[in-house]
Amino acid sequence: MDKTKTPTQPELTDLFSEFKRLSPHISHFTPVNPTPGELVVLCSWTGARRRHIARYISLYRTIAPSARLLLIETPAIVLVSSYARQRAHSRPAVDYILKFYEAADTQRPRMMLHLLSGGGCLTATQILLALRREMGEPWPLAGMVLDSAPDSGTYRQTHSAVVLSLPPSQQRIGAIMGHIVLGPIWARYALGQENSQVEMRRVLLDGKYVRGADGQSYPKLLYVYSKDDKMTLWTDVEAHARRARELGWRVKEVVFEDTAHCNHVVSHPETYSMAIQALWNTGLRGDWQL
Repeated sequence: MDKTKTPTQPELTDLFSEFKRLSPHISHFTPVNPTPGELVVLCSWTGARRRHIARYISLYRTIAPSARLLLIETPAIVLVSSYARQRAHSRPAVDYILKFYEAADTQRPRMMLHLLSGGGCLTATQILLALRREMGEPWPLAGMVLDSAPDSGTYRQTHSAVVLSLPPSQQRIGAIMGHIVLGPIWARYALGQENSQVEMRRVLLDGKYVRGADGQSYPKLLYVYSKDDKMTLWTDVEAHARRARELGWRVKEVVFEDTAHCNHVVSHPETYSMAIQALWNTGLRGDWQL
């Protein structure tokens, strides 16, 4: 386990006081002297508490102090609702990104997408689909981080994610309600509708929706995952990374043996931060060393 000093909980939660809300679950931060064209988009896991999200905010405030930050939080109810509601949930983020991209005073903006678990990936998928419709071209990214994701989208994994996103006192009733809500969704999948997680795994690697900041290649792609993750199987992540390489993505993987789902930043803070910093610092260059 890495031995580094981490901020206390009060210090972490204080970070949100400088964020401005675009909607109940989407907010943004602008540093005092922002660098034109620098943006980090963070999509949290389903039902993530802000005291946990704050660790990622603190990380980016340290390694990318002049970058704007856009935070998209994902409540469980959104992911089990209609696609129309999911699109409405992410719309303020889409508008922010479009406005930022149009105003960026550089031909090669430095934008990075950081996705946490399946919830963050599903939210990002809706954003990528919307940006493609609005821009008519792929979203140019310097890099993408997939933390504890993506999973393979089985019923059991999705149900578990919904239940574990709830407070412990609500998980028993949540397990029952989860089956009630997810049953009709899986029935539609059986009738031919594409599974949302299958779509997610496909869209995240599709050059139609995302490209490198140079306009030609794919962005750099960093996977951070654990063989001890009980929610996202490490073999699912490994398979996605292998597919990314086959498609031509520049891929690196940080694999832990002992960390729980989306807990790498806590259990291995130094290794985690160094990997993210390496990606951010080399996002616009060809070299990339972890």
